[in-house]
Amino acid sequence: MAAHAEDPFARIRDAAKKLPAVDARDADQLQDLKEDIKGMYATWAKSNDLDGLSTDEAISMLHPVWLKTLESALANSSHFQRLVLDEEVTPGSHNFKLLSINEDWFLGVYLPGFYDVFADFGDGRDYCVTSMFGKAITNAKNRLIEIIRKHASRVLSAIP
Repeated sequence: MAAHAEDPFARIRDAAKKLPAVDARDADQLQDLKEDIKGMYATWAKSNDLDGLSTDEAISMLHPVWLKTLESALANSSHFQRLVLDEEVTPGSHNFKLLSINEDWFLGVYLPGFYDVFADFGDGRDYCVTSMFGKAITNAKNRLIEIIRKHASRVLSAIP
C-alpha cells in the first residue's frame, strides 16, 4: 500500500485497467471516458496546493509547470521528433505554426492541478492551446535541434 501513497498514478493505472473498452468514434463513450479520467485524477491526484486560490491564481501558479510538461511531452513524442528532424535536414519542410493539438494526445498528458482548475476538459484544453501550445512547440523544437546538432557534430567528427 505504501507505493500508492507515494505514487497517486499507481491507483489511477489500477483503476484505468478496469475501465471498459471505448470506441473512440462514439462521442458519448469518449465523453464518458473523459469523465472517468477526470474522476480518477480528482480522487487520487488532487492538488492540495490550490486550496483557497481563485481560478486565476491557480492558473498563474500552474502555468509554468504545464508549459514545461507540454514541452517535455512534445520532445518525447516520436512523431514530433520526426518532424523536427525532417525540418533540420530539409529546412522549410514543415510549418510548425500550423500544428494543431490532437485531443487524444492531450488527454494523455498529465498536467498537475488541471482538473482542479477546469471543471470542463474542453475549457482547459482550449486555455492550454491558446496560451501555451505555441511556446511549448517552439521550446521543444529548440531542445531537440540542440540535441540533433550536438550529436550530428559528434558523428561527423568521427568520420575519417
